[in-house]
Amino acid sequence: GERIEVRVEGVDFQELLYAQDISEGGIGVIVPSGFKGRDLSEAVEVLIKLPNHAPFQTTARVRHLSSKSNQNASLFGLQFEDLSEDGKNKIGAYVRARMPRVRIGGGPSR
Repeated sequence: GERIEVRVEGVDFQELLYAQDISEGGIGVIVPSGFKGRDLSEAVEVLIKLPNHAPFQTTARVRHLSSKSNQNASLFGLQFEDLSEDGKNKIGAYVRARMPRVRIGGGPSR
């Protein structure tokens, strides 16, 4: 499938990553480097490129961290701090387009 490209920029680093998960509240990214040696208390600039949408930028902070047992990488949860309405709309449209289509009514299709 199409991947969500995420460029994360901190005070002294920049990494191009791919999202595992996204919502209007934040984004989960696999970070092969684990951001080793980086100050994770600082906010980072995040440039997000959703498939079929223009890129948009926001600020985020690391809120969660879990190591992937099968890889030498870590999953970081970044919480958005100032996501624009445009960004929220793009993420909402992206998420809705991937939700399974559920038929309302309960009966079998005829």
